Amino acid sequence: MPNNDTYVTGEHKIFYNREMIKAKNIVNGLTIKKVEMKNEIVYNVLLEGYKIERMIANGMISETLCPNTLMVKMLMKLNNISDKERMTEIMEYNKGMRLEHERRKKIEILLSE
Repeated sequence: MPNNDTYVTGEHKIFYNREMIKAKNIVNGLTIKKVEMKNEIVYNVLLEGYKIERMIANGMISETLCPNTLMVKMLMKLNNISDKERMTEIMEYNKGMRLEHERRKKIEILLSE
């Protein structure tokens, strides 16, 4: 149980009932709620190496970012280009992420009907 309000993505795994579970799968509406985010920054922790690790955040065990994901590859690419190129790439990634978010929202609505 975290000792402070803690916000994670739905895909983020946390230690719950003796196993690592995606946060979206334990939402109960009371103590664990889904919150709509609007342009907030989400931080991920990436440790050196090629495996997912665990860490403690606000007294809660959670996973670190998997180094083989598309997000990590994107961050590594952005780290090696000019500021101007970086801003162009970030704007394109954000546009794609917004489109994907809207697509998933529509699918969720269709599945709930």
